[in-house]
Amino acid sequence: MYIPSPVPILVELGSELALDEMTQSLNFSYSSREPLYTSFMDINWKYNNPSNPMDARMRPQFDDDHLYYQFGNAGEQAHMDSICNKLLNWKMHGYLFNHRVDFPFLEDDAAFGNSPVIFGEWSLITQFNATDDFLYIWANAQKLAFTKGAGWIFWSFKVEVSTQAGDLARQCRTWRVLQGYFTRDPSKLNDAHVCDRYIQ
Repeated sequence: MYIPSPVPILVELGSELALDEMTQSLNFSYSSREPLYTSFMDINWKYNNPSNPMDARMRPQFDDDHLYYQFGNAGEQAHMDSICNKLLNWKMHGYLFNHRVDFPFLEDDAAFGNSPVIFGEWSLITQFNATDDFLYIWANAQKLAFTKGAGWIFWSFKVEVSTQAGDLARQCRTWRVLQGYFTRDPSKLNDAHVCDRYIQ
């Protein structure tokens, strides 16, 4: 089934309504422009004989992985041991990072053509009542790990403070910056050595 582009229709509508500014801004050679990147979940994030998102690649694409730790009834020590011990010899797309991160599935993703990989969703939510001290180091350790890929996106930028939202505002990046859990500059860390005492 062929679906025509809406751009010519919008240009024509703008001309009819004498919306010159709109017409000028939309009247471009859209067929020759590069699109925004598309995003698919990487092949190793799926299960049950998954299709390879590489097969759908037509233009620039990045592959997305979500890594959550709030499942499995793990405590503070297990959370830190897990994320920090992934900080060992991470090889991704032929590069060896000095910060020592190991996410073996990323090498598998690259072998399937699923690269670059970003961590498109992660949070500080736990299954236990985490202390502020723990959340501070937990935020920093995850950020340290996830900055080693092609990028990361924290799961929520801003959540309203309201009765209906409950304590979810504590889980947004804006609140975490105000509380000092995250640095204002997303490329910076509070402590680049947060994992030193957890690495075995």
